[in-house]
Amino acid sequence: MTENRKCLIILTGSFPYADGEPYLECEISKHVENFEKIIILAQETDADAPQTREVPENIDFYNTAKRSKIAGRASDLVRGIVHMPFGAARKIDGTELSGSPVKSLFAEYFVQRGARQYRECMEILKEYDFSRFAEVVLYSYNFFGLAYSGALIKNDLVSRGIKTLLFSRAHGYDVYDYTNALNYLPLRRFLLGAVDELFVCSGFGCKYIAGKYPEFSGKISVSYLGSGDFDPGSRDGVFRVVSCSRVVEEKKLHRIVDALELTKYYDSIPPISWTHIGSGKDYKKIKAYSAERLGFMEVNFTGGLRNSQVYEYYRNNPCSLFMNTSLSEGLPVSIMEAASFGIPVLATNAGGTGEIVIDGITGKLVDKNISAEALAEEIVRFARMSEAEYSALRASTRKYWEEHFNADTNYKEFSRHIANTDKLVTEKESQYAAYQ
Repeated sequence: MTENRKCLIILTGSFPYADGEPYLECEISKHVENFEKIIILAQETDADAPQTREVPENIDFYNTAKRSKIAGRASDLVRGIVHMPFGAARKIDGTELSGSPVKSLFAEYFVQRGARQYRECMEILKEYDFSRFAEVVLYSYNFFGLAYSGALIKNDLVSRGIKTLLFSRAHGYDVYDYTNALNYLPLRRFLLGAVDELFVCSGFGCKYIAGKYPEFSGKISVSYLGSGDFDPGSRDGVFRVVSCSRVVEEKKLHRIVDALELTKYYDSIPPISWTHIGSGKDYKKIKAYSAERLGFMEVNFTGGLRNSQVYEYYRNNPCSLFMNTSLSEGLPVSIMEAASFGIPVLATNAGGTGEIVIDGITGKLVDKNISAEALAEEIVRFARMSEAEYSALRASTRKYWEEHFNADTNYKEFSRHIANTDKLVTEKESQYAAYQ
């Protein structure tokens, strides 16, 4: 009896292994209520990557990799080079690839990588009898490689008469082609044709991709991520600035350092401290830079923390202001997490950040190219707020988070949506078979 029995296959990069996709920790439990069977396939990590996140007992999860991530991608690149003269990507993105060998190679590599990951996934999925389900839902956590392998898996299942839907999230790097060094993301139209619905994490991103591909706008919508529900913190007499991000050039953390250095020239402000949560390739460089410039104040670098540890930090350490000075964003969950504790935010207007940083309600949104002097002025303005004004801002920050970015609400709604769609899956000539 298959009536109403549904299976969810979640395609991840590394969850629940290694790092990556930390926000699935909040989301995963919501799907248990709507699907009889849930399978997680982590496709983009090393074969020996350890499990680092908890998964509910009734969920099956697998690391599909056969070798290291570097070795797998090296072989994909070689295959891409071999296939360039007659490759699949040219059949799909021919116009966009015209006259650009570098884009062509990127696209062919992308196709070979997705095809390999598809084969690795099917080695696992062949052990399951999907005919016992009324519907199989494929859910890709990004609109990039995972979505491509998802399209191939969907084609495989549909060809066997199994009703299958493919949904995908999209964040930032997988939406904005202009943030890519080549100003190009491969197989956009192919992927938009393959998914039944694309959920973009911000209204800004939704408008961007729907505007660029208007023929697919009917299947593109906004679905906010969210953060857990925790009690707001408190103030303790020190103005404590906190930031949380990868330590890479794009995040422009040196601008926080430059602005904080200038605060030493202001009178009538409380002592200031800065804590940065996160790691990355520029970690040592930023740490050394801050040591040179901020010797007059307390500075802490925690390194990389898991989501649960970030929450624990906010719960146990009073924080006065959250800062984000990035040049490019989707819609930062790090800001949602801070807002859930009632921490006001000072952030640059990058990507969808303006959908959570609202002037006078959750903090202050500033231009991406703001000067260090102007940024320092904003920090000082927060530090000089009266207790009544500051308390009101914390309360409104928390309230705005509750109304828009509560993970419990957002993820429950998302899970119900992908589990209770009335979309019809029809047999049609395969547009995927040629690219396997």
